[in-house]
Amino acid sequence: MKKSIPVLLLFALLLTACGAPPAGALATPVSTVDAAAAPEASPTSEASPTSEASPASAPVSAAAEETGKTQVSDSPLEAALAAVDGWALPEKSGVKYWLDTTEGLKLHCWFISEGPVYYESVYTADLRKASFSDGVLTIDKLRDRFGFPLRSLKSLRLRFAEDAVTMEADVDEAKLAGEAGTNLLAGRYLFVPWDKPYTPPVESKTVEPFGELVLPSNGFAHTENGVVRYWLETADGIRLRCWFVSEGPTYYTKTYTLPPAKAERRGDWIVCDELLDEQGQALPGLRAFSLQFREDSVLMAVTRNPQSLANGDTLASGQTLFTPYSGSYLPPVLSGEPPVVSEYDGYTCTEDGAVRFWLESEGLRLNLTLHCFFSVGDRGIREQVWHIDADRAYFTGTTLTVEDLLDSYEESVFDGYSAFSFHFAPGQVLMHVERDAEAEDGAFYIPEGDYLFLPPGAVVD
Repeated sequence: MKKSIPVLLLFALLLTACGAPPAGALATPVSTVDAAAAPEASPTSEASPTSEASPASAPVSAAAEETGKTQVSDSPLEAALAAVDGWALPEKSGVKYWLDTTEGLKLHCWFISEGPVYYESVYTADLRKASFSDGVLTIDKLRDRFGFPLRSLKSLRLRFAEDAVTMEADVDEAKLAGEAGTNLLAGRYLFVPWDKPYTPPVESKTVEPFGELVLPSNGFAHTENGVVRYWLETADGIRLRCWFVSEGPTYYTKTYTLPPAKAERRGDWIVCDELLDEQGQALPGLRAFSLQFREDSVLMAVTRNPQSLANGDTLASGQTLFTPYSGSYLPPVLSGEPPVVSEYDGYTCTEDGAVRFWLESEGLRLNLTLHCFFSVGDRGIREQVWHIDADRAYFTGTTLTVEDLLDSYEESVFDGYSAFSFHFAPGQVLMHVERDAEAEDGAFYIPEGDYLFLPPGAVVD
């Protein structure tokens, strides 16, 4: 009897002869339990009948989700600043101000000082205490390149719109710097998209209607005991800023403008019979006012009815000489006892986080010694110690005017300095330095400028 082939073996042979079926034909169907455990499809989406799950789909979905989170977490302020990077305030063929928002917020300003040449100052906004609401950024502080706050600024507001940014500056006129070119004045400034170079405005040698006569004297000042009492602004018209006596040992500021229609040029003189204050009111009792613009100075002559002088208003008859000035405004001190310098022992002036100067109150003479640190190329830092010569220094109120400095060998190192003073105030000392125009520059001379000393460890607000 012939043996039968088992059914299973026969089936296997048939499969081998006909070829393997598609993989999907042998796929195990999803059980009822597995289908119930699967997540429900979104009611707004339709599943494609040909779609298949792919192992690569999970990472792509995670990356997209992470991108979405990043977009949501971007702060509105960062987005607003990024949108206006490089926007500028055009003036003539260049820009007056422009915004740099690559890292925080910086305001680049082109100022004009003595003569028609512009120079750039950069202020960094302190965004830690700034507020941003309804498209308006309010800033309380701008810091200069040394990290010191701009003293005259009360607040700064940026109003963001689609095609422009409006900057509104609120300024304390009494704290404006003595040099006209360093001032961010109060007003509204319109920034627009800008794709041209950030070059300064065209250097103008003509200021209507007085031309080249007045512009070189922009920022000239009249000082008393090393501090400003009057200064001239001639970059745009002619303005006279004055600090007058108020009640008590303080000064207040007044600004007078020469109306062009009432002014006349006579050779190197500008004569005018009217001055207007901030409200446009004429200065009472003014009989004559004139400015003589010399090569390196300006002479102001005033003739006024003395009976018209108001309380504290001391723009009286007489002559006043203005000379070049590049320092910051320091309010004159009318009275007061000289400070106890030992209270300022250890005060330091820092630049870029390093100590540049420090005061010692147990040195020679006036118990005040100035330690200076100078860079000497590849040899690092060298310290110089200078002492105040008591016979050549004097106090006016709380301002110490220094007429000589001595080194460790009691030799004078004052050559080349036209002004050197310390202004003492609670919690700070401001050192003011001016150099002679003809003085030689040396590695161990202190450059012109104002240097702020603070207690050890103090942080500038």
